[in-house]
Amino acid sequence: MKEINNKLFSFEGFMGRRDYFLNIIYLACFYMFVSIPFQTSIFIKINSYSDLLNTNKLFYSFSPFFKAYILIGTLIIGVLSISNAIRRLNDINGKVNICINIITSALLLISYFGFLLPFKYMLVLFGVVFIIDLVLFLKKGKLTSELPYDFTKEFNWGAFLGTWIWGLFNKSYIPLLHLILFFTPWNILFLLICGLKGNEWAYKNKKYDNIDKFNESQKKQTIFWIVFNFIIIPIIIFFSSIAIAIYSVAKLSNSKDADKNITKVEEYIKKINSLDFVSYTLSDKENKFYVTKKEWSYYSFSDKVQALQNAAKIAANEKNNEQITKDIKDRKKYYEFEELSKTKIYSKENGKLLGEFNEPDMKEGKSFFDYIKSTMNGFKFYDAD
Repeated sequence: MKEINNKLFSFEGFMGRRDYFLNIIYLACFYMFVSIPFQTSIFIKINSYSDLLNTNKLFYSFSPFFKAYILIGTLIIGVLSISNAIRRLNDINGKVNICINIITSALLLISYFGFLLPFKYMLVLFGVVFIIDLVLFLKKGKLTSELPYDFTKEFNWGAFLGTWIWGLFNKSYIPLLHLILFFTPWNILFLLICGLKGNEWAYKNKKYDNIDKFNESQKKQTIFWIVFNFIIIPIIIFFSSIAIAIYSVAKLSNSKDADKNITKVEEYIKKINSLDFVSYTLSDKENKFYVTKKEWSYYSFSDKVQALQNAAKIAANEKNNEQITKDIKDRKKYYEFEELSKTKIYSKENGKLLGEFNEPDMKEGKSFFDYIKSTMNGFKFYDAD
């Protein structure tokens, strides 16, 4: 037990905070890979925000193969996580405490399967586990505190901010993976890995003469990347935006057909906003928007919410444009949030109601929880068939 053990899976030895955090990031990457199909399926199946509070019911509606995939993946991640937690507890306690290890392991394992429980129980369990994780992350270890200082375990801000460019300069090529992961959910996790492993990679691969030269080099690189990311890039973006805006306005103003160009821009924006819909009709009582059943079936819950909000925005904009021809005293201002409750989406083929928004019940006597619940149930969507 007296030996430090930083492996991803092992129940022997002890582990410090930095290596525990690094291994948890690796597990988070794997967990994200396992859970993406689950999360995607959830957002396809839910028809209101309140369904997010009943993910356990949605899970039970999946196919046996899909259930097995999620359960096996979650079990593997849970066991790996427990193996790291036990070594971290050994470090914190300075010895193997079987009772504490078993209790903590049980809570962690149950938390990973929390999506199978009703929401209120899952929330309580996650609260308890959050406290445990906080202790594991922040509590200083009795055993690792006795080890000599290791500069390679320091967080490298140059590697975190510079990633693959920093890697090329320091002859470290693993950060090149950031070019692939940049537009993926793993982006921020990989940045943390680069920061945590940066000193280790750079010192090993570039072979510095002494530690002082290494630290001085990394300090200069960190300063450069801080200045580059938080000063130079914002300045470039700011002045580029101004230059583009000035050029666009000048070109539009100098054009003989300025009015036509403005009209074309307005028509283009209107066309972009209405891409979700085959047709629509507006009135003071109801705004009817039509989509095809096939297109609606491919929409996730967030897509449906966005479509309904776009419809309300189109309705408000068109009604406001109609007011321009009226006298000022007769004009009325239309707002997107007011039009939302009047806006409904229908099937083009059979006229069936597919989506609507119901305003939350504001009656006196309603509790805050009831108001939140009715708000979450505001967006309602239905199957096309």
